[in-house]
Amino acid sequence: MPPPAPAVSEPSVHPERGTVLVVDDEPVVQATMARLLKRMGFAVIVASDGAEALAIFDRRRAEIQLVLLDMSMPVMGGNECFRKLRERSKVPVLLASGFAPDHEAQMLLAADAAGFLEKPFTRGQLSATIDKILTA
Repeated sequence: MPPPAPAVSEPSVHPERGTVLVVDDEPVVQATMARLLKRMGFAVIVASDGAEALAIFDRRRAEIQLVLLDMSMPVMGGNECFRKLRERSKVPVLLASGFAPDHEAQMLLAADAAGFLEKPFTRGQLSATIDKILTA
């Protein structure tokens, strides 16, 4: 009788944690955020500006647990997108920007934005911030 085949280790699989809508006009940032979030166990939807994000949110609202929203984008920026999201839902919105929190970001934080991350941020910072938001 041949010896049993060696056990093959299964790659670690994260339980599905929900869906994050990533809103950023830079394709490299979209791809990086999608990769990081997928490794953290999330499904990811990307949008290039606030108008596209709202259209996606309107179609897929039930499955989106969090919106990661860049503040500076063409067509419709983060401020306007946040306000229109608030008209639709209380979905948690995590703001992100390459600039220190400015007056506009501070106003959105006061208006119920879930948090702020200054770019560039680490995977650890992203993970800890999202965990804090989703377990609150």
